[in-house]
Amino acid sequence: MQHATTEFVFFVVSDDVKPEDPSNERGQELLKVFQAVKGQDGYVLSGWGRTEEDINAMIWITEWSIDNATMNVEGLTSLTKRSPEIVKIRTVLQPSLSEVGGLQATPCIDVTTLTFKGDSTEQERATDLAAVQRMKRCVTQAVATDVQPGFYCLSRPDTFPEVASSESPGGKADLCVAVVGWTSRQQHYDMWKTEEFKALIPSVRERLLPYPPGVGMKHTTFNLV
Repeated sequence: MQHATTEFVFFVVSDDVKPEDPSNERGQELLKVFQAVKGQDGYVLSGWGRTEEDINAMIWITEWSIDNATMNVEGLTSLTKRSPEIVKIRTVLQPSLSEVGGLQATPCIDVTTLTFKGDSTEQERATDLAAVQRMKRCVTQAVATDVQPGFYCLSRPDTFPEVASSESPGGKADLCVAVVGWTSRQQHYDMWKTEEFKALIPSVRERLLPYPPGVGMKHTTFNLV
């Protein structure tokens, strides 16, 4: 069975790149990079947005219906800052973004790259996955309904992207991408304050490594390509 594949690009644009301004030449150049995906085979949906944590940090997401389609990021090089480097990853989300209503299904979307030690043993990975599922159940079922998200997508375990990490013993880390829909970043923060989440989160954090450069937890309102 064919599963939708989702690609994520994390990057930081220069201060003079303003895609929201039709008169900004470099901003319009960035939009052309985004729009190129719409002509590719397997295109399902795509969107971009600035993060609330850093206005110059952006996330660009595309969902594909075929495995060999990919986003061309070469055009981003002249529009982005040198550090952190552009990060591009791909995974299979369960459920997929199109299944939950797309990138504008909620006003705010949290993209978090839960970071685990690479080259894990079978038992270590089972423990990692159990922690991830406990957190999802807590956030979507145990906490009060007014702080529950609109949707909660997670990487399928056999599609965790691998990235370099100085914090991992083997120099590589595996990312479980969580894409979660909120009414606002404040709703997410309010969920953190619940007794249920506070009781759970230490057991999850003990499994996690620090975020690699360029990724992490980012709240974004997405514009469709």
